[in-house]
Amino acid sequence: MSDIETVTEASAATAKPAKATKAKALPAPAKADPIDKALKALADGRSFSKSNIVAMIDSFAAMSRGAVALREQAIAFSKQSLEAQAEAAKELAGSKTVEEFFERQQAAAKGAFEVYKTELAKLSQTVSASAKAAAQPLNARASEVIAKIAPAKAA
Repeated sequence: MSDIETVTEASAATAKPAKATKAKALPAPAKADPIDKALKALADGRSFSKSNIVAMIDSFAAMSRGAVALREQAIAFSKQSLEAQAEAAKELAGSKTVEEFFERQQAAAKGAFEVYKTELAKLSQTVSASAKAAAQPLNARASEVIAKIAPAKAA
């Protein structure tokens, strides 16, 4: 008999018979399973990101509308200014004396400056309104975030 056979027989003779074990029932899942928590957090994050992107798109659309309005105002002012300059040049050409020429030129310059100030105020209002419209979606989104964070921070 070999050593291996001897060891095998000896271990078989001394081995205790296996006891029958009852199958243990798995514990009931906890109230908030970590996987469920992770999936919920992922869904919340995706929703949060989507809302941020929508707010940015709305903001960019408002900026675009503002840029279009500024362009239209600038084109209209350029056209009006060009027509006024052509009219002033005709008046200056009709001057009979040097003194009359300088008086007409001074009046034309004053008028052009007043029109410029008025147009600059209009452009400033358009830029301000455009900036407010562009900031509104982002401000609303920031307010939502603060509203979510404030209760969590207090706890």
